[in-house]
Amino acid sequence: MLRTLAPFAIAGALLALPASAGPLDPPAGPIAPTLKSLALVEPRTAVNQANTPGDADSVFRITEPGSYYLVASLAGEVGKSGIEIAADGVALDLGGFTLSGGAGSLHGVSVKPDCSNVAITDGRFTAWDGDCINAASNNYNVRIERIQIRFSSQFSFSAGGIRVTDGALIRGCQVIAAGAVGISVGDYSIIESCDVAGGLNGGIIAGSGCVITDCATIAASDTGIRTFNSATISGCTALSNLGSGIQTGSGSSVTNCAASENSDAGIAVGAGSSVENCSAWGNGDSGITTGFESSVLNCSAMQNGFDGFVVTSGVIAGCSAWLNMHRGMSAGDGSLIARCTAQGNTADGISVGSNGTIRGCTSLGNDNGIVGVSAVLVNDCSVAENRSDGINVGTSSSVLACLAHDNAGDGIEIGTGSSARGNTCESNATDLVGGAGIRAAGDNGLIEDNYTSNNRSGIRAVGINNLIVRNRASANLANYSIGAGNRDAQIIVDPASGFVSTDPMANYSY
Repeated sequence: MLRTLAPFAIAGALLALPASAGPLDPPAGPIAPTLKSLALVEPRTAVNQANTPGDADSVFRITEPGSYYLVASLAGEVGKSGIEIAADGVALDLGGFTLSGGAGSLHGVSVKPDCSNVAITDGRFTAWDGDCINAASNNYNVRIERIQIRFSSQFSFSAGGIRVTDGALIRGCQVIAAGAVGISVGDYSIIESCDVAGGLNGGIIAGSGCVITDCATIAASDTGIRTFNSATISGCTALSNLGSGIQTGSGSSVTNCAASENSDAGIAVGAGSSVENCSAWGNGDSGITTGFESSVLNCSAMQNGFDGFVVTSGVIAGCSAWLNMHRGMSAGDGSLIARCTAQGNTADGISVGSNGTIRGCTSLGNDNGIVGVSAVLVNDCSVAENRSDGINVGTSSSVLACLAHDNAGDGIEIGTGSSARGNTCESNATDLVGGAGIRAAGDNGLIEDNYTSNNRSGIRAVGINNLIVRNRASANLANYSIGAGNRDAQIIVDPASGFVSTDPMANYSY
């Protein structure tokens, strides 16, 4: 009984409390709506026939600045672009809808000449006779993001996916089965995180001063990524393009990129450029090539159809070249090759032109290991198991503190006016009649302070006026083979234990 009465008691207590409520009179003045207007809820303008009617060459036409959005997929018409932008300061959100062209159509989205500050985002395109997006007539500061394109120019091979002029930003776009070009931009533009497959004239083409980051091109009928001067390309991949993988003009930088199985060079840059932390594998021509005064740092080149690296002049440092069909690496006059490895290349492992330097390198299993034309310095290098000479340098050159072993030809061969000092040569030219650990093939050379062992000949001088001093030769088939007319210090043969020599220039044979 007490449980039944309790709710009624509580209700009565509440009714006994004094009532409190707000004023019943409305505030002074006219009554106004409290909800937001439609313009405030959606401040953009829908793209439709009511708001953006087309004209003779467009399905829809935007003629005023502002923010616009597409409300449905769009089908192209003969002789018309899908959407034409004829004003500055337009932002067009395609809303994920598809713009489908067709035979005889023009561009998917066309920006009229001299209209700038335009953004086009979030849409899909397919099969337009013109470009899917065209803003290539003095249209500056154009931004295009998150666009997907399939069969960009199914009915015409003169148009492509995205074509814009200077100062553009292209980000997060994908072009599959591009027509003429997947993405084409003018000078000082940025392309980020884009993928392109196909393109008769190339995958990505950019003007001078452009930045291309984290992009990929595959199976273009020409070069994968091509730029003019002063470009920066990083984190990109170029695969199976019919031209070069990546190609730039002068003063450019290519870093952290990979170029594989392209029909021409993997990476080719102009004069005054740098290539760093890149790889080139299986390309039809050379792996990485540069113009004058360029550098290639910490890169690899493997199984390319010609040279692994070709530097017209400049620096190759910290690089490796394996199994290329011609030379491992080649640098022109006045170049430096340092801390590099060349192995298993069909021709020379490492080659440098006149007045060049090769320092701290290893060359293994090539034709010649290291080759220098003239006035070359080869220092602190190791050459082994090459099919011809280990080190071969021309006139006025110097070979210092190198190790040459198990090469089929001479361990070290020097030309006229050249020197070999402080080297170790072992087991070279064992089956080559006339071969040697160190050979002076010319005149007026210097062979000093070297150690040779188990070679066909330890030291061989075939020219005249070569000075041969302070060398040690052991267990060679012939320790010394010195031709007439050379200047060799006395040879101390089989010195006994504890011997004392008073001739600091003497050579030793044991």
